[in-house]
Amino acid sequence: MTNSQIAVREIPQQMSAWDSYTSEDKCFNLSEINGVAGALGTIDNSAANASRGPVKVERATARFDFRDGSPANTDANTYPVVYIQNPDGSQGAKLIDIKLNKMALVNMGKTFYYLKRVSNNGLNDGWNAAGSTNGWALCGAEKPWYTLQTDGSLDHNRPGNYIVDYFAQQKNAGISENFSTYFNYAFFDNDGTLNNGNFNTADQRWYVSEISDVLSNGNPDNWDNNGNKGTYKVWRYLTENVAPGIENQVNGISTAVVFKGKMLASNDLKTDLTNLTEGTAEYRNAKYLNDLINAVNSKDASLGDSYKAPILYSYAGSLYCTWQNVYDAAVSASFSYTTGPDGKIIPDWNRTNSLYKAAFGNGLTGYKLVDSDGKVIYNDGDEKDLDQNSANYCWQMWNQANKPNNGEILAKYKKAVTDAGFTIYQRSEDNREGWGYYCYYYYWNRHNDNGKNGIMGPMEFAVVRNNVYKLAVTHIARLGHPRISQNDPDSPKPDTPDESSDIYFTVDAEVVPWTVRVNDIVFE
Repeated sequence: MTNSQIAVREIPQQMSAWDSYTSEDKCFNLSEINGVAGALGTIDNSAANASRGPVKVERATARFDFRDGSPANTDANTYPVVYIQNPDGSQGAKLIDIKLNKMALVNMGKTFYYLKRVSNNGLNDGWNAAGSTNGWALCGAEKPWYTLQTDGSLDHNRPGNYIVDYFAQQKNAGISENFSTYFNYAFFDNDGTLNNGNFNTADQRWYVSEISDVLSNGNPDNWDNNGNKGTYKVWRYLTENVAPGIENQVNGISTAVVFKGKMLASNDLKTDLTNLTEGTAEYRNAKYLNDLINAVNSKDASLGDSYKAPILYSYAGSLYCTWQNVYDAAVSASFSYTTGPDGKIIPDWNRTNSLYKAAFGNGLTGYKLVDSDGKVIYNDGDEKDLDQNSANYCWQMWNQANKPNNGEILAKYKKAVTDAGFTIYQRSEDNREGWGYYCYYYYWNRHNDNGKNGIMGPMEFAVVRNNVYKLAVTHIARLGHPRISQNDPDSPKPDTPDESSDIYFTVDAEVVPWTVRVNDIVFE
């Protein structure tokens, strides 16, 4: 606990007067009467003294609570994410669920001021000047930047202020390295790289919890809002972390919760291939879907590790099992043909198709059309006609090199694929959920929502003492970030803003002042 307001107290003015307060049994009281009430020399620091009043305190930490916000028609912590796309472009059957299984705290403030400080710009300017124009104050109140109107809108014309962070000057200058100096459970490694594998490392550099443990073993919250008391579980306590100014609210500074989810495929969509004719488009599409479902749901170690098991590729909301599936889908979406009077193939390519451009770039495909005897009757270009910087070409080079798991060929392949907008998902093993395909969701803690999606406001992303942040993941729109940052076309950097207009999952966040009850406490 710390003072929430400065409390004026009287102390003995003569050194000799302290002789009356020399032991634990005869201590000097800052909130009670010292001496006999009404007697000469008595110092009254009790709340009954109008010139003193009570000592108002607040908690020096904040708290995160959590509940399961998944849809009622799914299993616990499970969300429908990927759907089959019908031929007419409409949404078809559900293909992939995401089950959230872990949550990790990152970027918790390492140091904070014991007594709260506030200022107009979040810096300590004017702390030692009388009548500071920066609004600097010790034990000052946080002022709102917005107020809720009766019509539900926000009034943005409020003279708010900032909590002053211990590392305010460094954060204002920008932090790009040595993150462990400033944070416990730093999101980035000290060199500025990101490693989602911190969920599984032995030292767990992030603070990791199993969601099922939080929900089953956590203490129920004691906050009642519209009869919802006890629906959240207390996750953990954490220290203050605030950035001065709007633009300093970035991924290298702000506190976040990282959620880890496992892909689960719908077995109901598998097809009995014995009823289909091998070699037809229908057979090929059904087989790829079966292969995807089998790969995603397999917990068998024999399927292989990150580079031996099938690699998944996500693009524009569709998920493909192996690059060959991407190749076939891109050709199918772009190529049709007719047969001329002489029996020759007359191709019709739509090379502006987005999937075609992503896979093949500005070159041809090398696609071969064969007849029933295996004879090539059409060839869309040889190697010299291919875009050698394209995702497909770089994958082919990696594949022909026997898929090395390190080196320049691998790096070039991953860069080409992610630069084209594909997200790569590789299989890994979780210590509790076993083998599977996992992805990650980053929630930057919102303290002061300005109500403007995609536009950050002052004090919007922060953790402030004496607040309870009640979190629930209510919707997941798509697959999350991959485990390996090199597989991510949108991998966070230390200077990545906390807010984006591209919303890929939704966290219901309620910020509640940590109310202090008024109690009559007797110390004996």
